[in-house]
This record gives sequence, C-alpha cells and structure tokens, in this order.
Amino acid sequence: MKAELEKIQQAVAQALAASNLFAQCAIYTQGRDDAEAKRPDIPSITVLSPLPQKAAKKAQSAAFEEVEIGVEICAAKFQGGRGESIVSIAENVCRCVHNRRVLQRKNCGRILMAQNRPFEFAETGQTKSITVKFNIQGVFL
Repeated sequence: MKAELEKIQQAVAQALAASNLFAQCAIYTQGRDDAEAKRPDIPSITVLSPLPQKAAKKAQSAAFEEVEIGVEICAAKFQGGRGESIVSIAENVCRCVHNRRVLQRKNCGRILMAQNRPFEFAETGQTKSITVKFNIQGVFL
C-alpha cells in the first residue's frame, strides 16, 4: 500500500501527464524514475517528494497541517530556440496544479501555489531549472 504522501506525488504527476500542455516534456517522479533515463533534448518535469512542513497539533489521528511539494522543470541552457521556455512551462504547471484537489478523498486539502517565492531558479552545468513550490493544507494519514 502506498503512503499518502506518495499518492499525492503520483496524483500530481498524473495530472501533468494528462494535460496536453506538456506533450513536449518528459514527466518523472522523484524517487521512482531513473534520473539517468532523462532525455537531454527535451525539457523534463520532475514531481518532487512531498515534505511535511507542520504537524497537526490537535488532530485525532496522525496528520500534517501543511505539506510542501515541488515540481522541477529542467532544460538544457542552450536549446537553440526550440520549444517553450522553462518559465512558460512553469506557468503552465501552475495553471494545471493550482487549486486542484489532488486526492478525491477528504483526507487531503487543495494544492495551492506557495505564497512566498513560488518559483526558485537554479543553473548547474549545462542545465537550467525552475522549481515551482506548492502547499497542501491538512493531510491526514
């Protein structure tokens, strides 16, 4: 049986994969897909593992008040003008994921863009990336 946090990660990945906005991207989940299999010629989207930020103090059962999940968009620094920019892809990720109920059961709130610094930029070697951060309120285990 999958853990609740893994179910959230998988649900976000499935929502992205089902959208035609990401037809030109490869979609992965951290911890499940082999990083070596990533194709350098197309942008990749990796749904990061959800990380609890606060435990619920007064819940009757194990629960988190807030869980953060990130979606990382990576691309080669020099794509030669081919395809969408990582900023455009990040905006589409926001459109697809923000305000979505990731699990249909009532044990998990809606996923919302992080209020503070929702985009985080990074460059390493030959790649550039943006991590889009989201928060989920009320995750009951």
